[in-house]
Amino acid sequence: MFENVFGQTGVIKALSTELSSKAAPGSRLFSGPAYSAKLTTALELARIASCLGNGDWTCNCEACKRSKSLVNPDVVIIGRKLIPEEFACGLDLFERQPGLASRYFLCRSIRKILKRFEPELYMNESGKLQNIYQLANPLFEYSETILDESVSKETILKEGKKLIPLFTKLVQAIPKDIPIFLIRAVEAIAHESPWGKHRTIIIEHADHMQEPAMNALLKILEEPPKTISFILTTRNINALLPTVRSRLRTYTFLSRNTLQLSAIYQKIFRLDNHTEPLDQFFNSFSLEYDVNIEIYAEQFVKSIIANEKNFDVTGLKEHITDQASLRLFIEYMLKHAVKIASDTDKSSFSKLQNLISICRENMKKLELFNISPGIILETMLFQVL
Repeated sequence: MFENVFGQTGVIKALSTELSSKAAPGSRLFSGPAYSAKLTTALELARIASCLGNGDWTCNCEACKRSKSLVNPDVVIIGRKLIPEEFACGLDLFERQPGLASRYFLCRSIRKILKRFEPELYMNESGKLQNIYQLANPLFEYSETILDESVSKETILKEGKKLIPLFTKLVQAIPKDIPIFLIRAVEAIAHESPWGKHRTIIIEHADHMQEPAMNALLKILEEPPKTISFILTTRNINALLPTVRSRLRTYTFLSRNTLQLSAIYQKIFRLDNHTEPLDQFFNSFSLEYDVNIEIYAEQFVKSIIANEKNFDVTGLKEHITDQASLRLFIEYMLKHAVKIASDTDKSSFSKLQNLISICRENMKKLELFNISPGIILETMLFQVL
């Protein structure tokens, strides 16, 4: 169990103890930074809960087969997905290391998104679902061919590369904040009998729920049916209502150290001598990726600390052309600011604290409101320069 989760020893120990003692809570909260295996752990816990055997990763029961290929109807996922590059990354892995493991990685990268558009989640939103089907159907059909070992490597790669833009559009179709209609749908599903012995409902990035949606979820979180469990994930635990947090058992995920990152690259991505942060690795597969954005972000942070006024604003604006590029710029600023905050004097630390606060404030504007990236960038520059 949990063989595919790296660097979260404390969480895995706690979960394993609960499973062995049969004292698992009905509602859990996985809290921690991005790329810390929260969703991976939730999916593995869902597989174990529905397993008809002893829960081992090697189990070949029908429920485990469906869980591993992410077609188990007892696994429900809603919420945002912040790694649209995972599909392109999977294609790269399969091209370098073709085999069953890379086929599953590639297939799951697609179905993690398709799961968010299951018909029962959109039962009262048929108009929206009809439009989404035009994006989802080709990707579902392609995901079926990935696991068919009679289909050649060349065919999978050729067809997959054509579908990357479609996949990106489907990711963008996921609601930016979790609307109440999805919570109502989840509540209805929770009161239905599972297909097998247990159903797990995963709400990823639960801090992006609208407040009415959080309130609508309270009762079912407090008393879920015995055959249902909830797992919420978040990068910002303080953004959840206290009434929601009080109904959840919290598990804290940690950032991976260099040694743990090296193991992930070797065992999952089949890459040696890699220790860069996972966000940087995934961003390198983005259609919008621009290596200059990180350079500008680092220069921007350094110029603020040094009180320099000659930062190349014009050059930066040439590279910030849309939401994706602005999001990368803010994420890289946060990364560099946090990285150097512990090694600066008090005056610089105060500046970095202010910059981090401004970054988070504007990231929230970018994600939740329909504000032009250009306006947000101008606001940020005015606030800190």
